[in-house]
Amino acid sequence: MNKNNCFFYNKGITIIEILITVMILGVVFSVASPMIIQTFNIFDKSSIRITQNRLADLMLEDISTHFKSAMSYNEKKINGLNIYEFEAYSPQSGNQKTYKIIETANSELEFRENGNLIRRIENVEKFKINNDNPPIYFLELKINKENGEKLEKQISLYARNITSED
Repeated sequence: MNKNNCFFYNKGITIIEILITVMILGVVFSVASPMIIQTFNIFDKSSIRITQNRLADLMLEDISTHFKSAMSYNEKKINGLNIYEFEAYSPQSGNQKTYKIIETANSELEFRENGNLIRRIENVEKFKINNDNPPIYFLELKINKENGEKLEKQISLYARNITSED
């Protein structure tokens, strides 16, 4: 047997085959990479939008949970900031607690229980508790989103323990 005959049987992968495979994979990945990257960019924007929407929902849920059992309600303005104050029994402990909803000067809305911060939300354009028809109260929350859109949430509550003053 001649030693040079083993080169003619093609029993392996040639450099040309490896180069062609690498070029084909390069073309496939160069087309697929922008599509994968774009899906991650869409996810980030939508998660921010969902987060702002969900934060507004959570703020109104927290306020409404405690406001429904409120026994007294007071609205005051100190240094141009609206402060909504009510006393209610805590659903968890059954103790009477003081709750405050404070609109801060830097467009934030804070919800506090006995002075402790429960929740804070940013970019608040307007928050209002409409008490024209007690014991039914309307809560209105308007938020400026980062992309310039406005988010508006409203909820009506029946505060069964607040006595109306006639």
